[in-house]
Amino acid sequence: MMPVFPSQSGTYVLLLRQRCTLPLCSRITHHPVCCSMQVGGEGFDVLYIGETDSLRQTLDYDLINGMAYKNDIRRSLGALFGFRTRGRKSVNGQLEQNYTPADEYEITDWIRKNTYLIFWTKRDSEQLSDLINTYDPPLNYTRGAASETNAKFMTDLLKARNLPIGAEREIAYWNHNGQKRSTDAERTLFFDRHKSRQDKDFWMSFIFALSVAIFLLIINLILWSR
Repeated sequence: MMPVFPSQSGTYVLLLRQRCTLPLCSRITHHPVCCSMQVGGEGFDVLYIGETDSLRQTLDYDLINGMAYKNDIRRSLGALFGFRTRGRKSVNGQLEQNYTPADEYEITDWIRKNTYLIFWTKRDSEQLSDLINTYDPPLNYTRGAASETNAKFMTDLLKARNLPIGAEREIAYWNHNGQKRSTDAERTLFFDRHKSRQDKDFWMSFIFALSVAIFLLIINLILWSR
């Protein structure tokens, strides 16, 4: 379960859960090397280290439940999956680069199932630099990499992030073990089925609540008529 994040500014670390792996599509030819951070006596691979003015806004609304144009980590994860961004004009006229709803859902699902977040309500730029230099997180591509392996991975990641907007996506997606994930059509069907199930659950709950309300109203009318 994700923690409840405070509204204060602070520093945060995105960790990879044990026995979980980064999604790596066929465009990523160099695999990253992750350093382990000890949390509660267990080691977790460090993916990203950052700081923010609002932990709740950045982690809850932008990272876990947001969209690619609002969060750089989501944009990178989508590129690792092999997704292509779709550009649209926002209210203020700026170009927002999002993934499709099915893609955004898969990124959210992956974050919830495969990552772990730690944070502290303190911002210290010197401490942030020390942490990045120590753990060399592969998704901090704008800060450069300490190791040659991660530098090559970051080059692959940057190329994958900068693919032309709206270009055709890969027909199939692959994980780091070379196992086929799913075709685009299969993933879209999965998203449609999930949304349809959500809609069905909503209407069933609504009908049940309405039935209970009508039943209680009838009982009250009978009691008042006496």
